[in-house]
Amino acid sequence: MREHGAVGGRMLEIGCGAGDISLLVAPEGVFGEIHGVDISETAIAWAREKAEGSQVPMDFQVGNMVDLRDFATASFDAVVAFACL
Repeated sequence: MREHGAVGGRMLEIGCGAGDISLLVAPEGVFGEIHGVDISETAIAWAREKAEGSQVPMDFQVGNMVDLRDFATASFDAVVAFACL
């Protein structure tokens, strides 16, 4: 079992919006790297702004969840999607 605060794997949030779920998960220390993708440029700008200063590296990108070819060679320990449809 991983201790609280231990840095783990990589997470991708599909339909991340303003990054609220990613930002909620980050302090738990489960993931050492968090990525998010959303179709809204405005939401991604908010997510990037909110993530500034986070101790967990976060990368938010504008993109469509039905076309994730930017992540075709990436691997993740968790892929999440909450209320994105």
